[in-house]
Amino acid sequence: YDVLAHINYLSPDKSEASSTLLKAISSPYPSPDPSFPHLITLPHASRIYKLLLQGGHFSQESKSVIKSDFFSPLAFAKSFVELVGEETTVALAKEDGSFIVSSLCEAAIGAGEEGGSVRKTLKGWFGKDVRKELEKETERREGGR
Repeated sequence: YDVLAHINYLSPDKSEASSTLLKAISSPYPSPDPSFPHLITLPHASRIYKLLLQGGHFSQESKSVIKSDFFSPLAFAKSFVELVGEETTVALAKEDGSFIVSSLCEAAIGAGEEGGSVRKTLKGWFGKDVRKELEKETERREGGR
């Protein structure tokens, strides 16, 4: 089952499909209603977002991501920044969505110069204070090691 192939098949204009997927996770995190958890807390959903930000599936055999020829992780990352926004992205980084935010950063870095605007935005969002808070969260989760 290839999510990227389905997006390509269903929508030649991937921006529309991307926007729909990203609007689904743009709600405040964590969810204010415990009976309706944020989509990113669902393992299958979070894996799909990671796959989209990576631009393909991770191959155990090659130990690398097999990129799709018809999907741009940078375009998805740009839409992510625009639609999900700072508040939700930073909140995701502190909890269940940390590996999604990591993939977002990797998409911007992996795009070289083309990813400069996304990197600049993320750098502004994850300033010294936020990074310090994330380090404390990591220490707390690891049991104070």
